[in-house]
Amino acid sequence: MTTEWTAVKGHCPKCGAGINADIKGEYSVKWEDEQYGIDGEDQYRILQCRGCERVYFQTVSFFSENDPPHVPDIDHWPTPLLRREPRWVSDARSIDLTLHSLLTETYSAYNHRLRSLAAVGMRAVFDRSAEMLGVDPSLTFAEKMDELVKTGRAGANERGALEALTEAGNAAIHRGWHPSEGELKTMIEIMETFVNRNLFIIEAADKLKGNVPLKPPRRKKAKATIKEP
Repeated sequence: MTTEWTAVKGHCPKCGAGINADIKGEYSVKWEDEQYGIDGEDQYRILQCRGCERVYFQTVSFFSENDPPHVPDIDHWPTPLLRREPRWVSDARSIDLTLHSLLTETYSAYNHRLRSLAAVGMRAVFDRSAEMLGVDPSLTFAEKMDELVKTGRAGANERGALEALTEAGNAAIHRGWHPSEGELKTMIEIMETFVNRNLFIIEAADKLKGNVPLKPPRRKKAKATIKEP
């Protein structure tokens, strides 16, 4: 006999958000506090993705004080990734273990919603990347940017973006600044663009250039000779 399961929208750790999933198990707890006049319900579900068949856990919580009260708070475990590591992050291990460690820890903080730590990590990634590009780590940020622009590692229009990234990291370290998800997304895109282009794309482009066969030399056309009778 085939069991038919109720389908809900879940956030699969592999396929992402909004994918249909079957409820393989469910348990619900209702509660109320008469003293404060509040109540709610917590639903615990074991889900199986209809796409990749991955099994994961979902919690749906209703609370009378929510605004509006009928909209639940929904959590998933394993915690869905906000952003996957680019492929080149694993390649960083082969060129610099410190950079690889900083990148993986930064993405871990980002995906665990540790926004201030992620912001600090992005600043550290920039500093390490600049050092790998030959910039003296003892220089001030402005001096580092002068060197990067001078050597063509950063464009003049990119300087403002990197300044924003660095200042955000400083604010998280020294002033307890807590960036929003949108601000953190902007920061990680700035970081990825700078690191990927300078440490991975340029090297890959050089290899590509070396593997492309050279254009054969142009043959000179033979001049026609006219024989006199």
